[in-house]
Amino acid sequence: MNIAVAESLVAAGTVDPEHLLHRFAAHYEPARGFGRGMKLALRAFASGTRWDRCAFAAWPEGSRGNGGAVRITPVACVAWSSPAMFARAVELTTRVTHTHEEAVSAALVQANAISLALPIDAGDLDPQAFLTQLRGRVRDLPSWVNDALLEVGALLRGNASPTEAGRVLGCSPLARESVFTALWAFLAASETYASAITTAALIGGDVDSICAMAGALAGALHGASGIPEDWLQNLAHESPTVKALRALGERLGQLIPQDLAVV
Repeated sequence: MNIAVAESLVAAGTVDPEHLLHRFAAHYEPARGFGRGMKLALRAFASGTRWDRCAFAAWPEGSRGNGGAVRITPVACVAWSSPAMFARAVELTTRVTHTHEEAVSAALVQANAISLALPIDAGDLDPQAFLTQLRGRVRDLPSWVNDALLEVGALLRGNASPTEAGRVLGCSPLARESVFTALWAFLAASETYASAITTAALIGGDVDSICAMAGALAGALHGASGIPEDWLQNLAHESPTVKALRALGERLGQLIPQDLAVV
């Protein structure tokens, strides 16, 4: 899904919801365990449902899941013209399949965390200062977001184990749980790219999504050179190839996106 978002951004020059849903459909592989909401949204889109109604195919109130946050990485890596454009891009990218306030708010947290991590030198990361900056960026979101970030800080100060962090923050597919658990894993074990992801894996629960989000944050901090070479070798037979993904990332980094309508 991150690949689909990156491809759509590069091709459309901005967040184009219809184009994005077409890219999701192109990459859809049932064996990868896509969530129920994504499956039904894509089915609705294929049947002619308008893009801004597809997300309601599974749940009338909109999905509370973490799918929007998991795939938000490419949006967070683009140089948007203003904080308002950044927020709008995150919201649109999320709302094509996840419209509930919790899903959108959590995606904004993840996107802002990635954006904050990008310019930091790996050795200079101060977890508590990072959380303070992040809380400032998302201060207009619902109060439960700030409460969850404060809980992440408390767990870090208490040197919590992955099991305890998962118990306190939650590790289900719900965005208001797993996004913050992934953030904890990143900040608790940010020494290397691998340490953040392996710590996230020990939490359990929705482990693939939690690892993906922790990995996005660790990747923003450590860069491509931080990825273990044997991990990359394990992707040798995947499509797109690692070489193609690097090229896509370079095009994404060069993108000057078109502004979006802010509503």
